[in-house]
Amino acid sequence: MNKKILSVVVLILFSTFSFAITVYADRWSPTEDWGPQVESYSPDWGRTVMYEYTDSAYNLYVSPQARFNFTQDAIDAIRNDYFLYYTFDISVVDESCQGEGCNTTVSALNTTMYYSTLPSPHFDRDDDPEPWGNGYYDETEVTCTSSLDMYANTDYRFDSRFRVYFTDPITFEFTSQMSHYNYYTHEYDTWYYDIHKTRNYPWY
Repeated sequence: MNKKILSVVVLILFSTFSFAITVYADRWSPTEDWGPQVESYSPDWGRTVMYEYTDSAYNLYVSPQARFNFTQDAIDAIRNDYFLYYTFDISVVDESCQGEGCNTTVSALNTTMYYSTLPSPHFDRDDDPEPWGNGYYDETEVTCTSSLDMYANTDYRFDSRFRVYFTDPITFEFTSQMSHYNYYTHEYDTWYYDIHKTRNYPWY
């Protein structure tokens, strides 16, 4: 192989490698905050960020994450709701079609992949529209099942994870909820909620 051909091959390989790095490199979004609280049970301050990454097979994922803390008044409001449980929800806003559960862009991973510092966390994901869904999980939630162990001015976190099938623009909602335990479905159903932040993915 002469030097000219070798140079062309090296250039092509370098260009291909550079493209792969550009497309598949892990990256963080800018952070965005919210505050102060709106509802009595809501965190007084929160911060959101999204982390995009790939696995060894170059499957694409995004991890929307939130950290937040409460005033003592908010903690008291949560503890005084004896039949409701504080829940943080990170979900896809399905405004591109009619009704809920139209998303086919991302799907939440199994709840074993989630992380939270809320006491006694119960993780859940939902495939809307109920009761059958469309095979794509639109909602991720963490519910604190031990309200007496929640404290003011404490850093709480929730990290969820979604597989990305198409990088069509979608919007994530970051929401506080008070949830009621359903003894028939063994799930924590939303009683009322407070939307803190909406963020677009991809952000770049």
